[in-house]
Amino acid sequence: MAAAVEAGLRIGSLRGWLPPRLLWPLIAHAWRVCVESGGADALRDLLVESSVPLAQPGPVERACALTSLAERGRLGGASDVVAWGAAVVAWQAIGNLPWLVYALMRQGSAGLAAGQRGAATAALRRAAQLARQLGAEPLSAQLNSVANRGRVEIWPDEGGAPSASPQGLTAREVEVLALLVEGRSNREIAAALFISVKTVSVHVSNILAKLEVPSRGAAAAAAHRLGLVSAV
Repeated sequence: MAAAVEAGLRIGSLRGWLPPRLLWPLIAHAWRVCVESGGADALRDLLVESSVPLAQPGPVERACALTSLAERGRLGGASDVVAWGAAVVAWQAIGNLPWLVYALMRQGSAGLAAGQRGAATAALRRAAQLARQLGAEPLSAQLNSVANRGRVEIWPDEGGAPSASPQGLTAREVEVLALLVEGRSNREIAAALFISVKTVSVHVSNILAKLEVPSRGAAAAAAHRLGLVSAV
């Protein structure tokens, strides 16, 4: 398969048969193939050669370019949470769900490797929900593999959302608390959970009230003491 992608890219990039809007998706997919096939040197070099001079005139091209950049990091053995986060935002804006699921999965995997368990869990659960909506069984299988390796429960109950805690926290509040424990700001939590900053602020206020603590730091300490962090 890598050989076929390499041949297609050589035709598209060197002979000018494909415009950027058609070539960028091929390049993004080819980077994925390159990583999963062990990073054949010839294909990797060709992908770099094909990408450098290529314009990014529209949102699809930019999303593909961001995904390609994130894949290059994965090929080097250091998958980048920030790079995959940028790809997630780009695909979310376009509304391309298959690529969004894939980017979320990679963001989650990178987050687990970086020790950002709360954000990683949120990304993987979001990806799982979307993959189920799409009926994308291959992606779902990949997600399950990533989650199993990271010991993340992406379907904690039959409803597909985290269970409420004994302290009266809702499922969403448990997710917010996990990110708060990691030291995330309200804006960062909002981005990770795809909700507004105002909604996060409300959740944080509810968390402080239910845990009967005065501050975010005290809430984080209480989460560890009560074992709430392990809930995600």
